Amino acid sequence: MGTGANTVGNTNVTQLMGTPFARYFQGAASVFKCPADKSIDLGNGQPRVRSVSMNQGVGEGSNAEWQDWNYNGGMLAYPSVLFQIYQRESDFAGKPGGPATIFTFVDEHPTSINDDGFAVVIKTNAAVAGRVGDTPANFHNKASSFSFADGHGEIHKWQETRFLTPSVYPNGITGPTTSIVDMQWLSDNASAPR
Repeated sequence: MGTGANTVGNTNVTQLMGTPFARYFQGAASVFKCPADKSIDLGNGQPRVRSVSMNQGVGEGSNAEWQDWNYNGGMLAYPSVLFQIYQRESDFAGKPGGPATIFTFVDEHPTSINDDGFAVVIKTNAAVAGRVGDTPANFHNKASSFSFADGHGEIHKWQETRFLTPSVYPNGITGPTTSIVDMQWLSDNASAPR
């Protein structure tokens, strides 16, 4: 995926169905895209095949490199050393609330989606603004859909400008690059301190 014209991952269903998750969907590539996402590849005009991204801190091989950014001078950490990475089901055992409190998939803003991982820059102080990594799409009345590791789904309504700006592609995302309330919700539902 990418925001540039003629990006192979934008329209290649075959590439998408070659992922490890494809075997669970029996060829139904549509599960990877929200019907409300009307974005197209800017080069060939074809609809993009995916709007769904996976939490960078969840899944086999995850390294959650963005999670530590607020606490190590703006540097990425490979892998995250401050926050939990959930590579196996058993990794959720230490998190209060368990898998019901960690999101796995989210619809990502069409201008933000650039790979298969959704980057959350974790913040732990609810009174301080945190940097926004990737931005969720807000296709659902300024809200986003999330699926959690226990299998339940939620629609979360945003409160701050960065997250309330309509998902209009390819115009980009406007608004501040930091957030207090909305980044706290993302942080609380993306990982937990080690």
